[in-house]
Amino acid sequence: MLNQWTLIGRIGTIETRNGREKSRLYLSVAEDADYFDQTREEWVKRTRWHNLVAWSEIAERITRSYKVGDLVVVEAEVQPWRVEEEGGDGWRSGVNFVVHRIRLLTRPKAAEEQ
Repeated sequence: MLNQWTLIGRIGTIETRNGREKSRLYLSVAEDADYFDQTREEWVKRTRWHNLVAWSEIAERITRSYKVGDLVVVEAEVQPWRVEEEGGDGWRSGVNFVVHRIRLLTRPKAAEEQ
């Protein structure tokens, strides 16, 4: 089976948080998802934000080598999670997109001029 998700977009935030076991890095990446609105007969630009998590060497490399605004291609694994609410009032669930590989495609021109 293959559990791989690929995203091309620009980095919006890079944030390190300390968890219970070890440090982790949270990364948001914006994807431009343009579509044609047939009612208005024009292209509409829509941005979708994706939140990712990275661990260990990949997290360190992102912190060292990447900046907000960088255009990247990210390969990630989708990991579902489920936790019991405090007091046993039910469950919360969701998915984490865990970064396995990230590559820089290009830097914005403004960053190159500085």
